[in-house]
Amino acid sequence: SIDFGAFSNCAINKITVPQTTVYLGYDCIDYGTTIYGYNYSSAYDYARINRNKFISLGNVDIMATNIELENSNLEIFPHDDGNTIQIKKIYPENVINKTPYFTSSDTSILWVDSQTGDLIGVKAWSARITVTVCGFSTYCNVTVTNYISSSQLTVNLTNNTISNISINQTVGQIRAKINKSQNIKIYSAQDTLLSDSELIGTGMIVKYVDRSNEKYSVNTVVTGDVNGDGKITLTDYAKVKAHILNKEAQTGVYAFAADVNGDGNITLTDYAQIKSHILGKSQIVPKNY
Repeated sequence: SIDFGAFSNCAINKITVPQTTVYLGYDCIDYGTTIYGYNYSSAYDYARINRNKFISLGNVDIMATNIELENSNLEIFPHDDGNTIQIKKIYPENVINKTPYFTSSDTSILWVDSQTGDLIGVKAWSARITVTVCGFSTYCNVTVTNYISSSQLTVNLTNNTISNISINQTVGQIRAKINKSQNIKIYSAQDTLLSDSELIGTGMIVKYVDRSNEKYSVNTVVTGDVNGDGKITLTDYAKVKAHILNKEAQTGVYAFAADVNGDGNITLTDYAQIKSHILGKSQIVPKNY
């Protein structure tokens, strides 16, 4: 161990570090210090992390030949704390430098602390973490998964909605279409927990709950259901008409529901489609918002 804390006011231009040194004190070396040391030693790691100039004296005598991870495949959620790459064992046991170094294949998807292996998911996708110890590297594949996702429904994290929901669908039917449904709870617009037999309407709240902690939520949009009762009736027809006549503006998820043809506007076309649906002349097809 080398610690030059007593010389913290001195400027060290260069330092030679034995390959068996396991720790370099931070007070003795600044950005301008040139480090002479052995490849894959603690000096090598220190220079790489802190961007010091490094002059190689050769490789360390004993290098790593294998790294065993606790898990080589992980699934995490965006911005969730407490996820770390865990090293189970390094081979051989007498490798000189066992300090790991972690890098991410894409920091726009997955960030990793280069020294601790702590992970933070940035957005839903997959990335690979490279774990390097004393010249040997292995990999951990990490999938960043949204709290609320579905292959049958559309989850939009930009406007916090879940759509492509047909009318006359129950809470239980919608929960079954969402991944990890055991963690999904659905609440009314007034934040009352709903039973699986109740109808899904516009403005209800779909929550991902883990051990009583709400992690994320989105609001439902049922195309044509402007008043949020899970049906398309004369009430919805009247609300769209009132919006067009500037008597009662629809906003948020209710505006999405009133945009029946999905063109981004509430017009006479949407009004006519709701009327046609009520009269049994056509069926409103759920849209993605």
